[in-house]
Amino acid sequence: MTPGPPATAHVRNQFDRSDWWDRGGFTYGLHELLNPVRVPYVLRALGAVDDLPVLDIGCGGGYLTKALAAAGVKAVGIDISTRAVVAANHAVPEVRHIAGDAARLPFADGSFDAVVLSELLEHVTEPERCVAEAARVLAPGGFMVVTGPNRTLWSRLALIWLAQEWPTRVLPPALHSYSAFIRPDELFAMGDRFGVTRRDLVGIGLAPRNLVAAARALWSLRRGATTYAAAGTAVRLQQVESVAV
Repeated sequence: MTPGPPATAHVRNQFDRSDWWDRGGFTYGLHELLNPVRVPYVLRALGAVDDLPVLDIGCGGGYLTKALAAAGVKAVGIDISTRAVVAANHAVPEVRHIAGDAARLPFADGSFDAVVLSELLEHVTEPERCVAEAARVLAPGGFMVVTGPNRTLWSRLALIWLAQEWPTRVLPPALHSYSAFIRPDELFAMGDRFGVTRRDLVGIGLAPRNLVAAARALWSLRRGATTYAAAGTAVRLQQVESVAV
């Protein structure tokens, strides 16, 4: 890794906030949307989790660390936003959350048996530096779990045009930048450079049978007739074969 100035974890500041556990906020809606599908996958990837040291990089308000701790994981969270860390420590006091830069982690080499970068790399200025640091603090034989949007036409349609820009929008207009999305082959190439070997690749998406219910929930959210939390629950993402989004 080439020495240089610290990266700034978030390209935009929509996640530098203290209202992570406000059920009316969009971040809590993301929690309801993502946790039901990402938590089971992370736990399956980790295997035996009792007291397993796991670092959640870009932990935000502690949505994932709370679920991991409940499953018996010895979780630690880190985030660039001090306000997010304060919210996480208040809502999830059983887990240690600290403020810090994903590109310069304040941990010794090999400190964790697993590291998780969930919905993080598309929001950082130097994703490769973050992957390098995650690999550095990962113990030999450990797991790195990464989730995030693929850079495809389908993801641009769903996450940029429909969700952020068109009259259908329900998310802040600059929440995601399409150019920052990372394709799986790019992610695996980063891993190869830092000694992390690909083990698994799965998709997250909507089941066809739930498309109508999801559309209704998002339309209700757009009209102000429901909350982000309720809409996130109604959309019901799941593991799918396609990695197009």
